[in-house]
Amino acid sequence: MYKYDLRHTGFTPERLSPPLALWWKYSTDVDRDNISAPAVAGNMVYYCSLGMVYGLDVETGSKVWEFPTQSAIRTSPTLAAGLLFVGTDSGDLFALRPEDGKLGWPIGSAITTDNSRAIRTPPVVIEGVLYFAADDGKLYAVDSQTGEDIWPRPMQFPHGLETALCFVGRRLFFTDRGGVLHLIDLARRQQLRALTVGRVASPPVADEQYVYLVGDRRVMALTNRSFRLRWHQDLDGFVKGTPTLAHGNLYVTCTDGYVYAFVTRTGQLLWKQSVENGVLAPATVAGNDLYVGTEGGFVFCLNAATGEVKWKYKLDPRRTSGESRAVFNVLAPPVVANGTLYIMADDGTLYAFRPDVPDVGKPWIEEAQLVTSASDGSGIAVPLYDEEEIQALREDEGDDFKEEDYLQIKGLAARQLPFEFYALITDEGSGLVEDSIVATLDGNPKPLAYDPKTGALTVTLLEREKARVKPRLEDGNHTIMVSAKDWFGNEIVRRWTFKVDNRQPLLEPIAPAQPQMPGIGGEEGGLPGLERGYPGFGAGRRGRRGRRGGPFGGLFGGFEQ
Repeated sequence: MYKYDLRHTGFTPERLSPPLALWWKYSTDVDRDNISAPAVAGNMVYYCSLGMVYGLDVETGSKVWEFPTQSAIRTSPTLAAGLLFVGTDSGDLFALRPEDGKLGWPIGSAITTDNSRAIRTPPVVIEGVLYFAADDGKLYAVDSQTGEDIWPRPMQFPHGLETALCFVGRRLFFTDRGGVLHLIDLARRQQLRALTVGRVASPPVADEQYVYLVGDRRVMALTNRSFRLRWHQDLDGFVKGTPTLAHGNLYVTCTDGYVYAFVTRTGQLLWKQSVENGVLAPATVAGNDLYVGTEGGFVFCLNAATGEVKWKYKLDPRRTSGESRAVFNVLAPPVVANGTLYIMADDGTLYAFRPDVPDVGKPWIEEAQLVTSASDGSGIAVPLYDEEEIQALREDEGDDFKEEDYLQIKGLAARQLPFEFYALITDEGSGLVEDSIVATLDGNPKPLAYDPKTGALTVTLLEREKARVKPRLEDGNHTIMVSAKDWFGNEIVRRWTFKVDNRQPLLEPIAPAQPQMPGIGGEEGGLPGLERGYPGFGAGRRGRRGRRGGPFGGLFGGFEQ
């Protein structure tokens, strides 16, 4: 179920051994704002996207069945009492048979809320009773096996209910859209306490003594009977999900790009760790490791005791790198089950990672180019090819191959800043170890910068000197070497050679690219040498095969040799 247990601690004792590698992924179309975390049981994983409920084989990621709900799903499925329960934005709650996705209730249809208002609380089953809430402000209780009402009338509250329901024994904690924390005695169907805690109140998490939640950027611990404030801490960003409770600590993810660990009894800050991007979903603690997904499609594994980064991965790295990259977020909490980490992203893809799957692929280095200045001072990019690329092009193009189209220009003036090397570096298997990147020019280390969001590597080849001497590279051949490793130790080493002739004039700026005609380029059947969606490709020395634009956006081709 959502966050593992009735208290929504977000903790499982199951341990993985990071680093992990991609095992499989299953994709639908993009489903923005999807906060639905998968549920895992036996040999099946269940997840929701674009109004569909899917049952997948855990070993292969292949689809076993699907069920259309005809509405958006913004809550996590719950597997309990032999059925899979799913709520929808249209106010329907479905009970499905987990083995085949067929309707499981005798009534043969879904329960519909009184006013057909969205169900965005994960359903919960306690002693055969299914509880769920809706944004009509009502709390419902039905028989989990038949769908028949247990309560003649749902409990009514002033504001819509959209957050997860937290149970401790027969007491229920939840927050509403008005920022009010409620305590309900289920046995008597009676509200015991209500306290306004903030307009942005997270779903609560509780233990035997305290209830923990976040409202108005404030993390707080309240006694779970009287709601007396025990401690609080103020944050710089908003918390978008339930805090996670494990090992006597409270773990909080925040839009300021940090994960915080507080001691539950005192509120003392144990550690905070940057994950470089805003976090819009709760974390999961599995054993002694904390897993969290972020904006921009990153996954981190942190040491739960110290906050140290143990593993980092960028989802779908080739599609999410470069200037025209796709950007998506992780809005659902990670799930660890059966030795596997499951990550749901709002590109509609469910990713599965394991520590024991093979990763024999090396990182990729693509779009290699020199970046310098044109005669008017504007930026210009010159593509580079190594021997491996030249050989591949020769085999690919056969009799049409012209080596002069791909050899480096006769001489490049290297006397004006910027003069840099640029490339994209990514790894899909186990992820790129950013600290492993090394770049040299003629065997000498050079300063570099790597942007994990774009995958862009920039190496400074000419540095501005302190003395009033204009920097330059000597005439002749020069070799750039770049190496990088992934988390499983696979290493790539690439070398490119280019010629410098400072007698040559600076390159002329590239004329603006003409808009492409419909149907041109790429694998969809257009003119060879042009790639769809990137301006300025194909013409000039690049010949038949286009290449993406670099840091200045489509600046290849068309210059004189």
